[in-house]
Amino acid sequence: LFQLVMGSCLSHAEKGKNSATAQPTGEILPVHSFVSSVGLQCNHAQFNSDYLERSLQCGAESSTVVESSAVNNFQLLPTADCCRKIESYTPTSLFVALYSYDARTPEDLDFKKGEELEILDDTQGDWWYARSRLTGRCGYIPSNYVARFKSIEAEPWYFGKVRRIEAEKCLLMPGNEQGSFLIRDSESRQDDFSLSVRDGDSVKHYRIRQMDNGGYFIARRITFRTLQELVIHYSYEQDGLCTILRKPCIRVEIPQTLTFTYDDQWEIKRRSLKFVRQIGAGQFGEVWQGLWNETTPVAIKKLKSGTMDPRDFLTEAQIMKKLKHPKLLQLYAVCSRDEPILIVTELLKENLLQFLQGRGRNCKLPQLVDIAAQIAAGMAYLESQNYIHRDLAARNILVGEGLMCKIADFGLARLIKENEYEARVGARFPIKWTAPEAAQVS
Repeated sequence: LFQLVMGSCLSHAEKGKNSATAQPTGEILPVHSFVSSVGLQCNHAQFNSDYLERSLQCGAESSTVVESSAVNNFQLLPTADCCRKIESYTPTSLFVALYSYDARTPEDLDFKKGEELEILDDTQGDWWYARSRLTGRCGYIPSNYVARFKSIEAEPWYFGKVRRIEAEKCLLMPGNEQGSFLIRDSESRQDDFSLSVRDGDSVKHYRIRQMDNGGYFIARRITFRTLQELVIHYSYEQDGLCTILRKPCIRVEIPQTLTFTYDDQWEIKRRSLKFVRQIGAGQFGEVWQGLWNETTPVAIKKLKSGTMDPRDFLTEAQIMKKLKHPKLLQLYAVCSRDEPILIVTELLKENLLQFLQGRGRNCKLPQLVDIAAQIAAGMAYLESQNYIHRDLAARNILVGEGLMCKIADFGLARLIKENEYEARVGARFPIKWTAPEAAQVS
């Protein structure tokens, strides 16, 4: 199958070279028209000179290349039940994958970034039932991992509602080079966009204005029907910019699925968890790196027996589960029917204390300010939900790639059966991690 696909792809690429050179000079094709003209089904990232060259050679970015890892053990062949489901649905629309996803359950569908997916049922909100046009397999997919085909949201350079300072942080990260860029919604003008481009060790910003007829321009002397056409033009012509556009900005932060599984499993079986290695310990208990269902990397917090009442924990956990913010650690599932209670969360590399004592020892002031800003954003959300953390220590801030920070253990402190977390006369409390208003009450 791999040889067949590659052979077909390369033959199309040769035809594509001829057809591409046969285009009238000066005519700017929309990115999808160009890709169609060379006979390829390629990732939407392939529009500038670097990507187009690799597209014509069917490089690694092309969605026509089948990787052996793309076939999950769950889905070696479509099942009879799956086929019956397909017969009962009519595809409503075509979407493209923004990120790769590995199946967590037998009912899930594996897919790779750039893969085209037919949505068969979108009535479940967070999870849709879909069929891959590449493999023909079907299953549930997280709805926030895909975007409508040919929409602006499907483009790798579109970052949506990203602030100027966040765009600069992303573009200055390692892996991005001269000419790396992104397009984001304008902060000051509705319906306009901003183009942010890396230029050496700085970032330049250009306003993209929208015309009444729906076109776009940076300079009035040249206009474009779509943002895709604008990107193609400036990928070949500097035309007043600081540099030509080269590659889309790298996305470091992959969004979490809105629920852990399509059927929102909350209380899971202990035997579905595998403890790999201990990565931390504290007053609540131990933290382990683990696997759920032998497929999904997770963090497992094993609470000390007798630390909290299981009924109180379940009540609090139901509240914690509903708290969703990019700067809060995602709570996946629990094992609460027996002790010790297990809490399953997303897995990040290390906590902030470990980071600052190790690889982050030489962080510059702007990086430290960014860390503080991320924590403040998460705490502001908790406050908006009338929720108090009670133990905001560096050990409870987790750090991932690209200095991505997330707040952990929110809500657990008040469940601990110890005096230092109870507001009464003579009680002890953690002075360093207690807000002034909480200290006054204590």
